[in-house]
Formats: sequence, C-alpha cells, structure tokens
Amino acid sequence: MSAAPDLRLGIDCATSYLAIAVVSPTAGVLASAAEDVGRAHAAQLLDALTSLLAGAGVAKHDIGMIGVGVGPGSYTGVRVAVASATGLSSALGVPLAGVSSLVALAGYHADMGEEIVAVSDARRGNCYAQRLRRSPTPEWLARYQELDEPRKLAREALAVTYPGLRQVEGVAPDAAAVAWAATPGREVSPYYL
Repeated sequence: MSAAPDLRLGIDCATSYLAIAVVSPTAGVLASAAEDVGRAHAAQLLDALTSLLAGAGVAKHDIGMIGVGVGPGSYTGVRVAVASATGLSSALGVPLAGVSSLVALAGYHADMGEEIVAVSDARRGNCYAQRLRRSPTPEWLARYQELDEPRKLAREALAVTYPGLRQVEGVAPDAAAVAWAATPGREVSPYYL
C-alpha cells in the first residue's frame, strides 16, 4: 500500500487499555487496536505501534500528524502516552495535538449528530465525564465536538448534571477518534482532575 502524507496516528493510554490507530482522511481507519494491558502501557506501547503500522502497511515516516489522549484517567498511563507521542512527534518532525481521552471512549458509539456524555471511572464513587456531539460526517469518521471540558464529579450527580443524555461507559477506547480529533496547534496539556 502506498501511504499518503496526511495519515494520522492516534494513541490513548488513559485507561487500562492501550489504544492505538492509524487513519487516513481518504481511506478511513487503516488499522486500530485496543488491548487491556493493565498497567503495562510503557512496556508494550512501542512494540504495539510497530506491529500496528506494519499490519497497515504504513511506515513511521508516512505519519503526518499524531493525536494523543491527554486524560482524564490514569496518571501514569497519560504520562506514558504523552511522553511517547511527544518523542515520536519530535523524531518524525510532525505536529502533535492533545485530545480528551473521553473522545476515545465515545469512539463509534454515537449516531451522527447525537449528543452524549462519555464517562469513565474515577474511583471512590466518582467519575470523569464530558458532553460530546458526534459531527455529521461520513460513517467511518468518528469526529466529535467537545461541548464542555472533562470534569470529575460524584457518580450520583451524573444524571443531574447531564439530564436526558445517553451515557457511553464501560467500552474499550478507540484511538481512531483521537486521531480524527487531532487539530494542529491544540495543546498537549494533560487533564489531571
């Protein structure tokens, strides 16, 4: 396969999952993986990226943009993803953009134009939540408008804070959504809530 210079790489490690994807604006998702690795993100990320790109027939130097999940979530997982993506961005000379990891959880679970709340566990009766709307784009393109910033709140306050919205929770993150959301110039600033 001949890769285009506009290929995007997405990386998210804010949960126990190591989620990675490579996407093309013209061909869609070329390869995507999400594996529950517990706390082994640092040990497995680079090998997983090498395998993903090889399986998609893409060389590292074909990547033109990197999107990285910046949390909220696991402090260590977010640091691993951000440090790895920053190093790769620097080595390849390509732009890097931070994306809410809750966008990765929303993935392909919303309908076109649907407003949802993406939720992940924050322990001790709390959760992280963010209101998102899936953009009306081609079906293969999971792009979201972030309607508010991610926040940490008591789980019991979730329904009151986001009345009537469908909650997306308990799913594996999809790094393709992170790749699609990567916007040049967007800060890589982790959410440590």
